[in-house]
Amino acid sequence: METLILEAKGYYEEWGALPVHTIFMGGGTPSLIPMNLIERWGELLAYFDVSRLVEWTIEMNPVDTPWDGLEKWLKWGVNRISVGVQSVVDADLQFLERDHPASTAQYCIQWLLDQGIHSVNADVIYALPRQSLDSLSLTIESLVAWGVTHLSTYALTIEQGTPFAKQSIIPADESTELSHSNCIQSILHEAGFEHYEISAFARPGHRCRHNQTYWTDQPYIGLGPSAHSYFMLRDYANPSRLDYLQRGLGFNHAEPLSPTDHYQRLILTGLRTKEGVSMASVHQKTGVDMAMVPQLHTLIQHGLLNQENGWIRATPRGWNVLNGVIGQLV
Repeated sequence: METLILEAKGYYEEWGALPVHTIFMGGGTPSLIPMNLIERWGELLAYFDVSRLVEWTIEMNPVDTPWDGLEKWLKWGVNRISVGVQSVVDADLQFLERDHPASTAQYCIQWLLDQGIHSVNADVIYALPRQSLDSLSLTIESLVAWGVTHLSTYALTIEQGTPFAKQSIIPADESTELSHSNCIQSILHEAGFEHYEISAFARPGHRCRHNQTYWTDQPYIGLGPSAHSYFMLRDYANPSRLDYLQRGLGFNHAEPLSPTDHYQRLILTGLRTKEGVSMASVHQKTGVDMAMVPQLHTLIQHGLLNQENGWIRATPRGWNVLNGVIGQLV
């Protein structure tokens, strides 16, 4: 906590009290922060302008319920909780080596709603080995019935060096992943959720404003080990945990984004969203006239992108192969 406060002070000394509209506490299990450290949060916030704070999210695991510290966080302004549910099928949870049964997730979400938290996200992982469409449907339908207001859905990826990779677990093929994704979209569309970002679904009025900062080229600050920041057209990366704690340092300076780097960033993030990419904004910020990008017209002809009123958006087909679409444009 001392190092976090020191880092916040460093921002204040260099740029003054920067305005903060959203906060997202993740990167682990913030719900395990001891009560005495919660009390010190005001020392950190004092270095920022939080007068226009509209959303404050904290991540938690279902097993942390009931959470004694929640009342204190609510007094600070927390109004959104993101729960690492992953699945409501016990066999899936055992495969993922999660330390909670499905019943604990249900209890957690109900408990949060009872505490007056009206914006609850559930993280879901799909395309698991041997996961059936019926199993996935049960997870999504249950979460809708339990009252979550937002779902973040991610296909299982197996990274080199991870325990899953060492176990030689074979990921789902593209066809299975696509059918699972379509299943999720169908259920949530029927339930009235908006598919506003490639991996995010929200009930009306419950988009994650913090994550939208990333997708719309807005500045953000990351505090803590390995955190990343983006403002004044620069990317900043904090040292890893050991260096961060031992050296008491905050961000490492990075070079300003070149117009090419900025263009790539706008395409990578903007096409993830329902709104897409503004051609005028791209031209203003980078000098690139997207109308002159030959690959754009090819992708439109193949039904992967739409161009309308100066905006470029991925079609449903385009979202299904978004990495390939982006690769053609950048």
